[in-house]
Amino acid sequence: GLIGSILIGNNAVNVIASALATSVFISVLDDAGVVWATITMTVILVVFAEVMPKTYALTHSDKYALMIASPEQTEAVRRKKRPQNASAEADTGSASADLIEAVRYSPKRPGAFDDLSVEVDINHRGGFKDIDVAWFVDGRELISQRDETLPHRYFEQGDKVQAVVSVRTRDSEDVFEAASVKIGNTPPRILTNPKRITRLDGLRIRAEDPDGGRVTYHISGGPPGLSIGESTGVMRYAPSKTAEGGDFDVTVVARDDSGGESEWRFSVSVSAGSDSPSAKAAREERRAKAKAEADARRAAAAKAAEDTEEDD
Repeated sequence: GLIGSILIGNNAVNVIASALATSVFISVLDDAGVVWATITMTVILVVFAEVMPKTYALTHSDKYALMIASPEQTEAVRRKKRPQNASAEADTGSASADLIEAVRYSPKRPGAFDDLSVEVDINHRGGFKDIDVAWFVDGRELISQRDETLPHRYFEQGDKVQAVVSVRTRDSEDVFEAASVKIGNTPPRILTNPKRITRLDGLRIRAEDPDGGRVTYHISGGPPGLSIGESTGVMRYAPSKTAEGGDFDVTVVARDDSGGESEWRFSVSVSAGSDSPSAKAAREERRAKAKAEADARRAAAAKAAEDTEEDD
């Protein structure tokens, strides 16, 4: 049958390729060509003839199964009896023309790394019921996926996913075509989360985009002189001599190419610059206080001298 033909053809190709490679290597490298042919063909056959094609076929099984199947086989698969996900309780005899009241997606705004589920409201109390979900990605039906949750590996950012829900009871059947939902952008994930920040200059913020895009970094709310490398995420702090100190709430934003953002917030306390108004005022206050103390000491010394002269 088909499996026998595949195995015979696969082994024939492997043997012929190995024999040809061995012949070529021996003609070039003499006896050492046997070793090099073995190493080279092992890598080529394992990677390119085994791992890559089988992995690709596994991740795109539905697409290529429909491509190579005949129209009759495709229709037969679609009409094949669907698995029952529901309970087998005794039927109460209740039935309704609108068996499915509503279908909702969860999450409402899915990203490329969110498993997508449907929540079905059924107008049926007790009894036997069978719920089946047909999933479509960009109009292509995923025949192997019939559960109420679609794993995220079956779609990517920008795809339109639709669920067609079928509910069957002992006495009735209903089909509900939910509206398509577009798979949105997944915001960057910020990986940096230090328990304590001891210095700002040189602190690096790291983030990654689950969709594989480029991440840029932006900062706001920090003290004057604080900046961040847009592409590197490394903070630089060059405090100004005239800047006031205080407590600052800093917000670091990681943004991807599609506009998705994630924020990381922290608080920091910095001292005032040496030429800031508050620092100048503090120095003037200290000078005035020192002058007042010096004047008080001189006055006390003069009074003590006067008292001594009077005693004499």
